[in-house]
Amino acid sequence: MGTTEHDDRRRGRGRPGAGARPSTPRPGGVRRRAEPPPWPPRSLMGRLPPGAAAELRELGSGREFPPNTELMSEGAGDTRVILLLSGFVTVRRSLAEGGEALLAVRGPGDVLGELAALDGEPRSATVRSAGPAVGRVIRADVFRTFLRSRPEVAETLQRVVTGRLRDAVRDRVDTGVGPARLRLARTLDSLVRNHGVPDARGGLRLAFPLAQRDMAALAGISDAGLQRAVRVLREEGVVTTGYRVWVVHDPERLRAAADPASHRCRPPSAARPPARRSR
Repeated sequence: MGTTEHDDRRRGRGRPGAGARPSTPRPGGVRRRAEPPPWPPRSLMGRLPPGAAAELRELGSGREFPPNTELMSEGAGDTRVILLLSGFVTVRRSLAEGGEALLAVRGPGDVLGELAALDGEPRSATVRSAGPAVGRVIRADVFRTFLRSRPEVAETLQRVVTGRLRDAVRDRVDTGVGPARLRLARTLDSLVRNHGVPDARGGLRLAFPLAQRDMAALAGISDAGLQRAVRVLREEGVVTTGYRVWVVHDPERLRAAADPASHRCRPPSAARPPARRSR
């Protein structure tokens, strides 16, 4: 587990906080603390005013999470909140027939576990780190007190939670219809828009590792359907894949593939004319 920035200051280390750039010298030799890198615009931190975001970032204690660490467990009764500063986590829920379904991916600036902190109910999903991650672990009562003292943060959090619900409803509808290529294109387009980083070969690469079975779960298609859809997009020069690696070389063509109008799907009855009987 890591130490907090506050603890480091008290010990005289002066180590920058997680995700912060080293301080830069000012004229006259006076050093200035550098601002943290910008947060993703759709994250909670990315929507908050700078002052409110800075206050939220100081709450709780800093923790480092190695890859595949379980940050929260489905059904658990703890109510702490985690503010993710760097890295990515997966949100999964158990299936009645066994195994887990991947529900979402969260990244820097996102808050985790806010529902249990607000309503006191057991955890609705399991959260695991997809790679090394750093966050601030905040007690539920501290988090609720902060929200009462900063109504604009509470209002922004409400918009984030509402947006996640809308996304879940839309994804359920979008991934429930259409051919596998359309569903994969929609899912991959959404992921690279929110979590894509420039790739050395051109285009955008997912900033976190994602297995093909997890991509199939997000897209709502079978493993075999995913393989066929990936093969088509690869032949079209839209994507390349590796071991848990996804690179989109042509985001515009991927966005076009995510448009239902580009598929011109016809019902099965209209796919081919009925055969004429020979006399």
